[in-house]
Amino acid sequence: AADGSFRMLPYEIRDSLLGPGSGRVADMGPPAQCKGASAAGGTLGTLGTLDGTLTHLAAMISRHVQLSGRSAGLLHEAPVTTPGKNELSEEQCCEWFGLFARNRIMVLLFLGPGDAQLELKAWEDSESDSESGSGSENEARWAKSVVQVLSPGDLVLIQAHLQPRLHAVQRCFSLSCFLQEQQPQLTPAAKVLQKWAEHRAATAAAEGPLQLLQDHLFCQGLGLSICSWQGRFPGSWQAEVWSSQVQGQ
Repeated sequence: AADGSFRMLPYEIRDSLLGPGSGRVADMGPPAQCKGASAAGGTLGTLGTLDGTLTHLAAMISRHVQLSGRSAGLLHEAPVTTPGKNELSEEQCCEWFGLFARNRIMVLLFLGPGDAQLELKAWEDSESDSESGSGSENEARWAKSVVQVLSPGDLVLIQAHLQPRLHAVQRCFSLSCFLQEQQPQLTPAAKVLQKWAEHRAATAAAEGPLQLLQDHLFCQGLGLSICSWQGRFPGSWQAEVWSSQVQGQ
């Protein structure tokens, strides 16, 4: 990755990416930065070249689909080894909401080294889904989904109304980016963060990005608006002098 560091994402975001396939992620940086890194050689150069492939694909698709561009690349590591508790922050909610709201197509390039299973299902079928569950719940979930075996080098385009989940037994990596809409839309992934933000604003003392949302939705009492403007006027303690100054005499 651009900074060479992987990190774990909160469940609300990880579940909207690749689920267990996004055990840890690393930012690739802007496409222009990756293009410069492709000449460096080594692992970083290879990743930069692969990210350039996503840029080239985005340019080809934009000839047929109206897009505003592509997001920065994201390198995924699977599976989740130590889930832990990584709570979602208000700053992360606002940052990822902007990405998910503009997402039209996720471009996924599976790097391997082994094979993995990509599960695709409609968001409506996954309201109470989790990374672990009973056998009957998992069987019902898989019955409503489409499963595709991925091998290294496979490229998949995933529309925003589908929820992808990458399942791998051994350690593997994937590279992804979002092809973005010109106008934000309330995609299913963005709706998850919207509900989190509204619940947060209703139950906690919000600070920073969500404070305005809290004030707007849950303000009690009479709403007041104060308007002011600035002007320069002549002044005098004598009424005759003040009147003549106002009249320009």
